[in-house]
Amino acid sequence: MFLGHRTDLENGQIKSLEILDGKKVLLNDNGSYKLGSNICPHQNSRIISGTKTELKCQYHGWSWNNDGTPRDSGSSKMCNEAKLHMKPVYEYKGLLFADTVDLSVLGDMSFENLELDEFRIESLDADPKVSMDIFLDVDHIPVVHNGVYDLLGIEGEANVSWDFREWGSVQTVTDQQKNKIALWIAVYPYTMIEWQSGALFVSQCFNENKIAVWKYKDKTDSAENYKINSDMWETAFAQDVAQAEQMVRFPTTIYLEDAKKHYREWLTNAISR
Repeated sequence: MFLGHRTDLENGQIKSLEILDGKKVLLNDNGSYKLGSNICPHQNSRIISGTKTELKCQYHGWSWNNDGTPRDSGSSKMCNEAKLHMKPVYEYKGLLFADTVDLSVLGDMSFENLELDEFRIESLDADPKVSMDIFLDVDHIPVVHNGVYDLLGIEGEANVSWDFREWGSVQTVTDQQKNKIALWIAVYPYTMIEWQSGALFVSQCFNENKIAVWKYKDKTDSAENYKINSDMWETAFAQDVAQAEQMVRFPTTIYLEDAKKHYREWLTNAISR
């Protein structure tokens, strides 16, 4: 699961994660990012809402240090002796994940210069597995996205090479001169990452009917280029959401491309684990 970028929080900030129903927090502890419990062991309130600078429960004031050790009992007569569960997050060149994702296949790609432009959550009236299916579908581009990617250099069918991994897949998109113009990274089950020069867009389904969106711009690139990429992505995103909501059910037919078969194999293995 994608959690954000290391520049999302300033040092000492703690954020309640909506994508985990507010039951977890992301902490920036002197540049070390941690994922921790946001459920107070006292009486099960969420400890914080939004972004704060200390882990202090909004109900009775129980508080903790950033390593999860108890600090104070607030207004309660009971002694806070409960340690909160904390674990380090996995970081790859600035991208933060709840678990290890070996993205070494991306080689010398850098995500260090990104800054968050927008985070939002939308409703999704579709099976979240369908959203991943559409993300893995190259054949729909000239139909659903006709003309949308022309400025990116994708006219008609995209030139896509695939790299399948145990955690998902990477689609490398090239133009007619074999220049890399986009990366579409699927981290199963529901994380979809799209890189275009000067921008990174992440969408992630959660809670069955919601989708979170992160939009990052490269600080070293022009605002004009980012706007072009952002407008292009927003159009394609809206079209994909509309198509997902037209799907009657998650396809299980024999008429599936290799990428979708790979996804279903992962889902089957995930159930058996």
